[in-house]
Amino acid sequence: MNLEEMRPAQIQDAAARGVPLLLPVGVLENHGWHLPCGVDLLVTRGISKKVAEQIEAVIAPSLSYGPGVNLVGRPEMGSLEVGYREYLPHAQSVLTGLVKMGFRKIFVICHHQGPGGQQGLSMQLAAAHLGAEEPRAVHPVWWGELPPDKQPKAPQIHVMGTPSGRFLDKQYYGGDHAGFVETCLILGLQPETADLEELNRGEPWFGQRDPHPSTCTAEYSQEFTDAWATALAEEIAIRAGVKTEEEVKAERDSRTA
Repeated sequence: MNLEEMRPAQIQDAAARGVPLLLPVGVLENHGWHLPCGVDLLVTRGISKKVAEQIEAVIAPSLSYGPGVNLVGRPEMGSLEVGYREYLPHAQSVLTGLVKMGFRKIFVICHHQGPGGQQGLSMQLAAAHLGAEEPRAVHPVWWGELPPDKQPKAPQIHVMGTPSGRFLDKQYYGGDHAGFVETCLILGLQPETADLEELNRGEPWFGQRDPHPSTCTAEYSQEFTDAWATALAEEIAIRAGVKTEEEVKAERDSRTA
């Protein structure tokens, strides 16, 4: 369910039951002539939607701007840079607000440069700061003066990349920028936003590498995105305590038997 479509009673119920909350993040960034500038957003939102079809989850509105963009393309090519100094306090405010809503299991879904890129690292830093400060709001010396069973627990905030998941088949693992992988992702999630005819321009270089994006097929693109979503759903289910690793392995084995 989308957070913006939920009524107060639904929010309170989901939070009380510990339903995982997914926060897609992304940027506007040039992805060549054949793909839209919002590839990273479309991927995280699309994969999050597929995850929520497999496990119960709430999808928050995405953070749609961020850092690490201006080395790829100029603004007129679809790139919009928001530096990490400006981005970090905004990200921290959003995470704080979601925790105040009652959500304690938050999964930030990051495709742009993965968890180790500027956006992913900013989200990790914001999460770490919140994790340190939130218990202090309950008691200023909570660790030293409260017994273990009375100590407040920090929210679980995980910054997850796409692809992510310990069970993802190696044939689907990989990453690029406007190449075969991202073209398959867009064709599998929002094919109407791509125009493979634009590949005939022969530029930019990052959209012309082998395996060439023009070899993506609709069938394989759907298979590709489904594999990513399933692996991410399995990982989130384990981290959120919805399923054990053994249960996930058993379900995966039954599908491949």
